[in-house]
Amino acid sequence: DTSGGAMFELKADPRVLYVKDETVLTEETDLKVEGVKVAFPAAAESVGSLTVGAGAVVTVNGQFTVKRSVVVEKGGKIIWNKPGNVGGNLIVLDGGVITHDNVVGNGVGTVEANKINLNVGGSVFIAKGGKADAKGKGFTRNGYKMSGGLAWEHTQYPEKAISSAHGGRGSGTKLPYGSIFSPTNFGSTATYDNSVYHSLNPAEADFGGGSILIAATQMMVIDGIVDAGGSERNFDGASSSGGSIYLKAGAICGAGEILSCGCNVAVNQNAGAGGRISLVNEKSHVNLFKGKVLAAAGKREENTVFEYYRYSSAGTVYMQYGKISGNGELIIDADRWNRKDNPSFMTDLTPTVACDREEKKALKHTRVIVKNGGRLMGSEDTTIKDLLLQSDHAYVTIKAGATLRILSFEHPLGESAAQV
Repeated sequence: DTSGGAMFELKADPRVLYVKDETVLTEETDLKVEGVKVAFPAAAESVGSLTVGAGAVVTVNGQFTVKRSVVVEKGGKIIWNKPGNVGGNLIVLDGGVITHDNVVGNGVGTVEANKINLNVGGSVFIAKGGKADAKGKGFTRNGYKMSGGLAWEHTQYPEKAISSAHGGRGSGTKLPYGSIFSPTNFGSTATYDNSVYHSLNPAEADFGGGSILIAATQMMVIDGIVDAGGSERNFDGASSSGGSIYLKAGAICGAGEILSCGCNVAVNQNAGAGGRISLVNEKSHVNLFKGKVLAAAGKREENTVFEYYRYSSAGTVYMQYGKISGNGELIIDADRWNRKDNPSFMTDLTPTVACDREEKKALKHTRVIVKNGGRLMGSEDTTIKDLLLQSDHAYVTIKAGATLRILSFEHPLGESAAQV
């Protein structure tokens, strides 16, 4: 459907349609794509509505505005790499996918060039069977940007496989980075023997999780899957961390899955750390989402032969109610794949790398919940609204010299224990 005067040009690959630079696409163009690939150039474009049908792949490489709604039907895929605006609704039906490309071939891999970054004027609907997919779309080449942020300081196990950090600590010395309240960073990949992973081929490389940032004026219904986890390809015994999911709407509801977990590994390998998830309900003061929200470290098969191999830490899940930053719950959930006796498995209350001081101040409005094997580390003076250890094997450790202030009436911490 090329109403509104839109024209397309066939390039060398007969299966791909490229929009000409001189193509006239207007806000009155209702564009439907079926059975072919369409690539929009880097120049800014706008259309009235967009429907991606069966067998179609639409790639957006520049600023893109849709005046009305975007619908991704069964068998359709939209690769939305650059910031975009949708005036109406964003709808991903059963079998539809919205994703972004990997970033490859960019030197040391420090540029977060491609992200799903959308402002939606209406509502967002991801149906059961639909997917917003940034799994394994983040950093490669050992997550060179920040995987712990300390320039590959392998002081503890320099000869062993080191998994990546993000929302939680990686194995060895890898420290967390990024924002609790408004995460945007990619997850990182792993290193082995201080080497830089040689492959930039997405079919071979171990990529961290990508980034999904969607803000809707009205509501967001997620019955499908939103996933920014690390890839399932581990590198020489170590693996990648989860990326970022930052969703904002009047209310977020549904019964799907929102995931930013580290990569799973086999026996005696290092699972990647969890990423970061932030769900902001600007007009709702209760949690209406009934599905699964998890940013745990990757799982590994259990074996005690090689003690120098380590797990990684759970990432962070933040749920905000209202418009005040920090007014909500910060959840550290290890999904019962953590061990209380290893300090490498802790999730820092304040990110160790590039921590925003204003974000630290906002924690005074935040109730912190630790559960399912999660272990929270207070490494510096911090104030929070409240603290609850919601299940057995949940721990809080306060580093010597640090103070954790809790702005609530005295009450039992919960089923587990705190220690200094």
